[in-house]
Amino acid sequence: MTTRTATQKLIANTARFDFEPDELVDGRAPIEMMQHDAIRHFTNCVGDWMNDRGETYLIGNNLPVRPNPDNLRMALAPDLFFGYVDDLTPFMMATGYNIWQVGKPPDLVLEVASRTTYQKDVNEKPAIYASMGIPEYWMFDPTGGELYGQALVGYKLVDGVYVPTEMTPNEHGISSGYSEVWGMRLCSMERRQREEVLRRQPYFVFYERVYPAELLLQDPDTGLYVLNGMGVSERYRMFIAERATEREAAEAAIAERDTEIVERDATIVERDAAIAEREAAIAERDSRIRALEDQIRRMKD
Repeated sequence: MTTRTATQKLIANTARFDFEPDELVDGRAPIEMMQHDAIRHFTNCVGDWMNDRGETYLIGNNLPVRPNPDNLRMALAPDLFFGYVDDLTPFMMATGYNIWQVGKPPDLVLEVASRTTYQKDVNEKPAIYASMGIPEYWMFDPTGGELYGQALVGYKLVDGVYVPTEMTPNEHGISSGYSEVWGMRLCSMERRQREEVLRRQPYFVFYERVYPAELLLQDPDTGLYVLNGMGVSERYRMFIAERATEREAAEAAIAERDTEIVERDATIVERDAAIAEREAAIAERDSRIRALEDQIRRMKD
């Protein structure tokens, strides 16, 4: 397999912003299936996680990021852009991420490799994103590194220059890099590493279309991975099943207790009946004794 190594240090400089006409379909750059799956799944994870945190943010897929209000064609449409904002209202009708409108560039962009665009992700886009002042640039290769040279590549902007983010195995042996923007680890999991994740999070659900690498988001404090939509549903299903099991156990315990109460009550009734029978026998004996005593008294008289 031929592998290619991503550029390790990229200085912000001038670079082409426009797509060539033959790259466009209906005026937009097309994406490939492996890009679509990775982008959709990862965007859902980020969105669900951010919503849980209560953060206000902008996130988009294949929408233009524009730095110049005087030239709207000067734009790149990253596979994913993300930016913290104070208020979403001004941007609800926007046609993309317009930096002059938001007041700052996106905090992070992510490109997903495809066989037709990976060279631009590596050679052209970093300089453009750096010139826009985007703090973090990530590249994910679903092939596991055939296109980018490794499955996950990260850069952070330091003095106008993108420098590589250190990629190290996490506690599960999965290659990961730390995002300062999110305070989370981005992880590229190989197919064989699924069992390691499931041992920690049995409710994690993987999508059927599995490529050699899968992009995950991990909390470095808990070691838990952010669930995709199916994982959230599975965790809820397991929660409901556990509650149902607990309810059944509680109901069985109550039924057992009620049976014990009924049996105890039956024992008490039986005991009371025996006492009553014994008391009746004593009363009858006493009555006979009194009758005999009366008869003896009358004979003496």
